[in-house]
Amino acid sequence: RKAPPSTLLDMGTGTHQEVVLRMSLTATAACAAETVTYPLDFVKTRLQLQGELQRNQTQPKLRALQVASQIIRTEGVFGLYAGLPPALVRHVLYSSTRLLVYEQMRDALAQQPAAPGQAQHVGFGTSLLLG
Repeated sequence: RKAPPSTLLDMGTGTHQEVVLRMSLTATAACAAETVTYPLDFVKTRLQLQGELQRNQTQPKLRALQVASQIIRTEGVFGLYAGLPPALVRHVLYSSTRLLVYEQMRDALAQQPAAPGQAQHVGFGTSLLLG
């Protein structure tokens, strides 16, 4: 009989190097996506703040492109990326861990473990449970 796994990395997701590679690639992809979409989210947040701050004022509300151009004029292009480093740290920690935990739960709930390099197929109920 096989000894129980001592760590999450020993639970059948592959070798330590494969797990680290998967986590690294996941974190890299999440950081790339965050870097591309961050300016849009930043402008959206400014628009929401504008609505709260100008609730009782008669000034016209700015549109998204006007807010973006105002940020670029006053803060420079990198102003659109203010606050990006903490978001990237969050993705490095959260996204890679979430994928590893998801794979562990999927394999634990599946009828048969997937062969190395093969996708795991689970039932509809299990898919709903895992998100």
